[in-house]
Amino acid sequence: MQNRNGNRNGQGQGNCHCCNKKLNNCSWKDKFSDKGLKFTIPRQEIIRIMQKNDKSLSADEVYSHIHKVAPEIGIATVYRTLDLLTKMGFLLKFDSSDKISRFQLRGKSHNHFLECVKCGNLIEYTSEITEEEKKLLSIEEEKLEKKYKFQINYHIVKFYGFCPECKE
Repeated sequence: MQNRNGNRNGQGQGNCHCCNKKLNNCSWKDKFSDKGLKFTIPRQEIIRIMQKNDKSLSADEVYSHIHKVAPEIGIATVYRTLDLLTKMGFLLKFDSSDKISRFQLRGKSHNHFLECVKCGNLIEYTSEITEEEKKLLSIEEEKLEKKYKFQINYHIVKFYGFCPECKE
């Protein structure tokens, strides 16, 4: 597969798809090279999509985004790449009882979810947290860091209950 610059598999001197820097200057390329892996166009595109989105995304949502710019990349490639990026430690994977996994770049933001214990619906409310709630969470993080001498980089909060449809 050739990229937009005529290079194969993202290995030439063209620009990286995830950061638009010269490919040899992309820090992501180095992370793959360090592990003996190629930094292919599908991997670049998926990282770009994950960088652009503040919310976690399912594999189908990633595929929907990627299909608009690179229709030659199939859903199986998206699943394999998300799995690889998770195993490499670059993505966080959030599983819910509805069996739909969601992914987000590690350390990009804190994550907050509501999960229905009946239907498995997962509602991410991270972007809707108020300044007051952020302050309370920050205070709690500081207390935990002091108490356990532990540096917190990010957190995941998940509340379980019933969604509006299931509680009726």
